[in-house]
Amino acid sequence: MMQPASRSQKVVKKHYEDTIANPVSFEQYAHLLEPDVLDQLKQLFPAGQVQMWGIVPGQREVNVAHVKKMSAGDWVFFTGDKRLYLGGTIALMWRNPELAEELWQKNDKGQTWEYMYALSGTRGFDIPMDEIRSLLGWKSTPQCHGYHRPRRGR
Repeated sequence: MMQPASRSQKVVKKHYEDTIANPVSFEQYAHLLEPDVLDQLKQLFPAGQVQMWGIVPGQREVNVAHVKKMSAGDWVFFTGDKRLYLGGTIALMWRNPELAEELWQKNDKGQTWEYMYALSGTRGFDIPMDEIRSLLGWKSTPQCHGYHRPRRGR
């Protein structure tokens, strides 16, 4: 999955610093987590820290359909400013507006990044999106502005 997240945008840069560059100590937020999510986080991340990201529902919940296509075990690649810069695996997904608001507040439309996921095995990259588009056979003009699942067998 391609996760658009341009770090040249102030809000994205802050969220990236707060929950990717500096993993979240999930015990600190145990009071906001469902018990089963907390248990799974403890099993997956015994050190007690995890990189987290979230997705807003979007206008007329346009992003919800994309979120429903995502699942634990999927690879996710962060893109922005015409570069692919981070990749990892979705370890766990859950929905939690309260935790999202605590971590990232609300966006300018009053929405939270409530469709949350934990990342594992992250790795930094610095690959121009033109190279990615060429490799995947995508058209060269548009920037990656959505969640994309490359077709199998390509």
